[in-house]
Amino acid sequence: MEQFKINRTLMISWCLVVFMLAVTYIAEIFKGQRTVEYVLVFLAVWCIPVILCNLWYRRDANSSRLCYGIVYGYLISYAFTLMTAHSFLAYVYIFPLLSVVILYHDGNLVAQLGIATILVNIVYIIKAAFDGLVNIGNSNLVEIQVASLVTSFIGCYLASKLFDELYQKHLASMKHIQQVSLETIGVIANTVDAKDSYTEGHSRRVAAYSYALAKKLGMSEEEAQNIKTIGLLHDIGKIGIPDSVLHKPGKLTDDEYSIMKMHPTIGANILKDITILDGLAVGAHYHHERMDGKGYPEGLKGEEIPFIARIICVADCFDAMNSNRIYRSRFSMDYILKELKNNEGTQFDPKVAEAMIALIHENALQGAEEKRTSQSSDKEDVLKGSGVYLLDTIASKNAQHPNDLMSVSTADWAKSFRKYIETVLLQQDGRVFVIDVDDMNQINSQYGYAKGDLVLKTVYQTLYEDSEIKTLMHSGGDEFICWIETSADDTEYIAYLHVLMQKIQTEIEQKTECRNVHVSIGTSSSSISGRDYDKLIADSYKALYFAKKSGKNHIDVYDSGRRYSATPKTAVEHDLNTIADIISNENDYKGAYHTDYSGFEKIYNLLRNISSRYLDNVQLILFTVEFDAREENVTERDMAMNILESAIIITLRKTDVTTRYSSTQQLLLLMNINDENMKMITDRIRNEFYRMYDKGNVTLLTSSKNVSMEKLKYRTNTEKHS
Repeated sequence: MEQFKINRTLMISWCLVVFMLAVTYIAEIFKGQRTVEYVLVFLAVWCIPVILCNLWYRRDANSSRLCYGIVYGYLISYAFTLMTAHSFLAYVYIFPLLSVVILYHDGNLVAQLGIATILVNIVYIIKAAFDGLVNIGNSNLVEIQVASLVTSFIGCYLASKLFDELYQKHLASMKHIQQVSLETIGVIANTVDAKDSYTEGHSRRVAAYSYALAKKLGMSEEEAQNIKTIGLLHDIGKIGIPDSVLHKPGKLTDDEYSIMKMHPTIGANILKDITILDGLAVGAHYHHERMDGKGYPEGLKGEEIPFIARIICVADCFDAMNSNRIYRSRFSMDYILKELKNNEGTQFDPKVAEAMIALIHENALQGAEEKRTSQSSDKEDVLKGSGVYLLDTIASKNAQHPNDLMSVSTADWAKSFRKYIETVLLQQDGRVFVIDVDDMNQINSQYGYAKGDLVLKTVYQTLYEDSEIKTLMHSGGDEFICWIETSADDTEYIAYLHVLMQKIQTEIEQKTECRNVHVSIGTSSSSISGRDYDKLIADSYKALYFAKKSGKNHIDVYDSGRRYSATPKTAVEHDLNTIADIISNENDYKGAYHTDYSGFEKIYNLLRNISSRYLDNVQLILFTVEFDAREENVTERDMAMNILESAIIITLRKTDVTTRYSSTQQLLLLMNINDENMKMITDRIRNEFYRMYDKGNVTLLTSSKNVSMEKLKYRTNTEKHS
């Protein structure tokens, strides 16, 4: 039986004895057998020890020493009653206490109580003899009194010793079972941590912090150990979360977050039938509840949340903030202290949060910290001086070896890279650029694979040493993704990329002796593409696609689906020049150029008919829809073209005309319009298109040309006169 239950039983028994005696003695006042003064003194002698022991019990209900306070407090009251009762039967008042004390199965306690009781009774007998209450005629009562006490205490002593022996054997067996159970729980905790490798050791640290908090809050060793065990399994519900959700690198969708929020309920269901420890499921079920009621899964508030869960909640959050993650280093202790203080009463129980703050100030958590350090491996986060995060220490240890680039754990690094960028994007904007080594196969063929590896290593080292680059990743055979945080405008940024590109080429030539190695760069900005990691990376790759499409050694900037290339759009310009030539010169439409779209012929004839009277010039705008080659299909192309046509029609004046010019081009003719208005209309069409077509896999190119109608006017007038 647990210590506090025995103490509680003893206290209740004592209070019942006092109550019964008080009722009896008060009744004797009315019978004229007791005076009021005597009863008041009697109540004081009995009640004061009871009150003092009750206060002790309330302060520490699990105290193993409380039994001695109860025994000797009872003895004082017992001795007073025995000496003043004038009745041989008063000696039996010790038996209620004796029958309860045996629950402690403590032979020493029974022996002390027995010796003290017998001595008190001997003193009483001697006093009674002097008072003439004991004589030869009633000496048998004295014999019965002493014999009853001696035999009762001897019996209780032997029973206590036997009970203690059996209990110790049972306890040893229970400890063995408990040890096996704890080892099993430890294995389960390791399994939970292994399922999510980026929180390795988390469960054990939370258990250690929970134990320290419990002790700080005044709990007994047994209670603290129980909370430690419960803390070990607080995340067991993650076993039931799909890997696709648990390991997803990036922000969870609403549906995925709902699945993740099920792990406390899953954990509680797993643990609910395990009876080795009371409340084992409490930590798993309620450690994500908040004091303000905004937690999950039940939305409990304040005191509704079990106290054990409130302790584990603080321990869990502390470890999350104080641990290195694959995507960031641990927060500073000043930041953690501030968070604990700021969230008292909202997320955290104020009393528990204050206890954690006190433990931090006392440096009382070093034991758990040492365990963290001893469990660290080569997957410890390494922080470059300029802010670049690397996952594996091997990447820095082998920095001088030609093949060190291939030693990096690409999958882990990708998650580290992603998490770091997503964390930064919560606070500020930045840019991603993808750099690709052109014609890598040709380099391997010409110089050999060892030299090819050295080229890649040189690119990596040059990027790594660049102070502007905060983190980078070797994403493929010849590609690197880089993240920078810069406030530079596009012109300065592109100039920086050109300098970086030149530096890479110079380093390759000097360190590898490989000549004419070029790189291409595609880049995107979160201020345009949005602060979504996947969108940023996708836009950078689209820009890289267009850069490589333009040839070697090019840079392309992706701007909200609008691609501004460092090279001219020659194909589009050719189409536009051809159209302008047909309209403004004497070329015959059918003889000089033909398109499958009949709308263009109608526009041509319309211009011929109205040019002599109304037109001085025509502003030609050719919109070209370019898909990422990996995503283009006929259905998507037709949808995009229909949306483009709708965007133009919505924006057009009544005097403007448009027609489909090719499968991916739409022509717009703005009549008698100046450049300023033309730009406004073009921007409006572009914005309307991207509003209606928001898939992000299309670049809308625009090219414009002002065409003078003088030649066509002259030709039309000549035809009329002839």
